Amino acid sequence: MQPLLSVLLSLLVLGGIPLSVFAQKSEKNDTVVKQKTLPFKTKVKYADALFNAGNYYDAIEVYKEALNEKPDNHYCVYQLGESFYKARDYATAEKWFGKLIESGADGNYPLSYFRYAMMLKMNAKYDEAKYAFAKFALRADGDNLTRAKREIEACEFARVNIEKPTDFRVAHLGDSLNTPYAEYAPAVREDKLYYASLNRDTSLNPEFPLSHIFVSEKNSNNWQKGKLVKGEVNSSQIHSGNPAFSADGKRMYFTQCTDNGEANIRCEILLSHFENGFWGQPILLGREVNDGKFNNTHPAPAFGDSTTDILYFSSNRTGGIGGFDIWYSEVKFDGTAKPAVNLGNVINTIDDEVTPFYFKNKLHFSSNGHIGFGGLDIFSSSGMKSGWTKPQNLGFPLNSSVDDFYFTRGELPKIYYFVSNRPGIIGLKSATCCDDIFVAEDLSVPVLSFRGRVYEKGESDPVLLTGARVEVFEFKGENKTTLYDELLVGDFKFSYDLTAGKFYEFKIQKKAYFPEIFKVSTKDLLESEIMNREIALMKIEKNRTYRLENVYYEFDKTNLTEESKVVLRRLFDLLMENPKLVVEISSHTDNVGKADYNQKLSQQRAESCVKYLVSLGIEGKRLIPKGYGQTVPVAPNLKPDGTDNPDGRKLNRRTEFMVVGELSRVGDMIIFD
Repeated sequence: MQPLLSVLLSLLVLGGIPLSVFAQKSEKNDTVVKQKTLPFKTKVKYADALFNAGNYYDAIEVYKEALNEKPDNHYCVYQLGESFYKARDYATAEKWFGKLIESGADGNYPLSYFRYAMMLKMNAKYDEAKYAFAKFALRADGDNLTRAKREIEACEFARVNIEKPTDFRVAHLGDSLNTPYAEYAPAVREDKLYYASLNRDTSLNPEFPLSHIFVSEKNSNNWQKGKLVKGEVNSSQIHSGNPAFSADGKRMYFTQCTDNGEANIRCEILLSHFENGFWGQPILLGREVNDGKFNNTHPAPAFGDSTTDILYFSSNRTGGIGGFDIWYSEVKFDGTAKPAVNLGNVINTIDDEVTPFYFKNKLHFSSNGHIGFGGLDIFSSSGMKSGWTKPQNLGFPLNSSVDDFYFTRGELPKIYYFVSNRPGIIGLKSATCCDDIFVAEDLSVPVLSFRGRVYEKGESDPVLLTGARVEVFEFKGENKTTLYDELLVGDFKFSYDLTAGKFYEFKIQKKAYFPEIFKVSTKDLLESEIMNREIALMKIEKNRTYRLENVYYEFDKTNLTEESKVVLRRLFDLLMENPKLVVEISSHTDNVGKADYNQKLSQQRAESCVKYLVSLGIEGKRLIPKGYGQTVPVAPNLKPDGTDNPDGRKLNRRTEFMVVGELSRVGDMIIFD
């Protein structure tokens, strides 16, 4: 089954420009006119040669001329349907396939009914398309039957969901940037919009226009006509396109594609570094990414580590699931890479998955193999390299009945760009022939999700912990209310929905472990986001001393400050979660003042801590106050030269606790040895 876009250029190079755009030097080809004098069979052979070369518009003219001579020739009718289909003139293709079916000759052309049904779908005639796919299914088998069943489901999906538009507001980007030729592969870097285009006005080779990479700047909130990117990425001999940038903007991945004639396009992925205001000499990525026998395109880097990008890309290489699949490779900044890995059958289908884009833990891509509104629809899935969630269709109006792809983030939150051949483009030959760049604004309230995993803190590999208690509080001024209170019975992970513009506190506790408390703000989050956090709980060890950071007292007094009470409340949480623990609370001083005075002061301060914890509800017999004065320093009070050491003295002025025992069943205290 052919891809639903024009041969390879739509998938690889120009996002849908029919190959004839390159092959023709004028809209009226004198050679075509001369064919009127040729015999019928010669005309058909000539039309077939034009068709096989991807020169669909010229082929259409010759097939029509042949059909004028023999109006009932079913082959020419079918080929006209195929030519208009590949030229992405879906309305006219529907008419010719329909004419073949009306003649009763469709049985001689096995795919004609599928093509007819697909044209109905891409013309948004979903009920008619559903019926046509059902008729095709009666005579189909294998992958064709699978496709027919999928498309029947897709027609019902589209019919229902087109009446439930999402909160995306979609608009054409305008003719200051878009041209009558194709613009595709938008990518934002430093508030500039990079994209690729077959813009003849600025082509490096106007006699045989090539795709080049352009950059546009904003003026009064409008993108201006693009200029050729400075550096070594564009060529006068080869197509350049699909720019994509690393997270820091210092590396650009892009494609260069060679037209070998006869619709034979070969694309490879390159890497260029930004230096001194220019993009440097490109590095051709190795065989791990560029399988020379196949096409490798649509690079989409995601952050890996300080030396590596995770590069997602599309390829039709062997080992895949369908036509074009999405793969990934770990690419070092110098261009060396690990062997590519297929993303698997959650993402990839028996048809095509293209134009990946990774952003905020989500892979966005386009597919004509998942359930959708038209040809290529835009989907998203959460994951990283593997473990992907089921792809979600991003809905209408972001997706339409035709092709929608190259989804990418914009220069502002909730602004996105994508490419489509929907009506409203600046078209050369039909309302859906070519691709333009569109802008989408997300008007929805952002959906925010916080996901956590609990494990034991240690030097070895993390040990996942089940059975923790998770509490989530929302702050409203000085007050807080409980939103969630859950015991993770048999589980180590949790997930909660949050609201934008709020402040939250998370408390994760487990018996025999110190609680972990942290705050989360969604005040400045404008886009939907999944926040992930690993929560490490430290195991409580018997007879080990733990410092209570930031427990302070008024100078030379025993009164606790409000800041100290906040810290002690965490010890309170620990004692409440572990109701049998008995702890010694100790206070220490530096060596300023007399030893007996410091001893007395430290004892009184330890007792102040115990008194406060008792006031919160902890049994007094579980708390042992102990003042050590200046007898147990943890740092020198004096420097080696005998002068004062303020940093050391600060460390010595501390409050600590140690688990020293537990209560028996009858409430007796048992002190550990």
